[in-house]
Amino acid sequence: VALFYNSITLHDGNRYIGEDSTLSSLENFHPRLNRLLTDINDFISQLERSNTNAVVIMVPEHGAAIRGDQLQIAGLREIPTPSITKVPVGIKFVGPDWHHPGLSFKIDSATSYYGLADLLSKLILVNPFQDFKSSIVEELLGNMPSYRFVSENEGVVIIENEQQYFIRLEDDEWIDYN
Repeated sequence: VALFYNSITLHDGNRYIGEDSTLSSLENFHPRLNRLLTDINDFISQLERSNTNAVVIMVPEHGAAIRGDQLQIAGLREIPTPSITKVPVGIKFVGPDWHHPGLSFKIDSATSYYGLADLLSKLILVNPFQDFKSSIVEELLGNMPSYRFVSENEGVVIIENEQQYFIRLEDDEWIDYN
């Protein structure tokens, strides 16, 4: 069974109703973040109580652009900068057959939706809930494909090359973005 959950709790256009309705999206970001984290914890708790094995993968659409940079002000996301498009991803295993509840890994290498799709396909083949060794998950995570950073929209492309970012606006020349 696959379940897709989409939340607009942190979406920039989301506004409060009532006395807090005058707050900007940056001013009410932390209360909205707390709400989202509470919702996620509640969702995972319900999954755990359901006595069903599940792999929860959380992928943000994009960052919140809480801080501006040299090209755009805080809250604006017109240019797909690394601070907006490089987002953390969370993966959690829950269920009665998951035998490593305290196990956690941190992957610092760059990956992409393709890497996550690859990981998910391998998790389906291997079934980590039937393998009592935590090393199988560590091996799968360690072998995730790595991809070079490219972020693009209608008129802007940003790439990373040798730990430096370059940007091309419309059809102009590539310029340094660091």
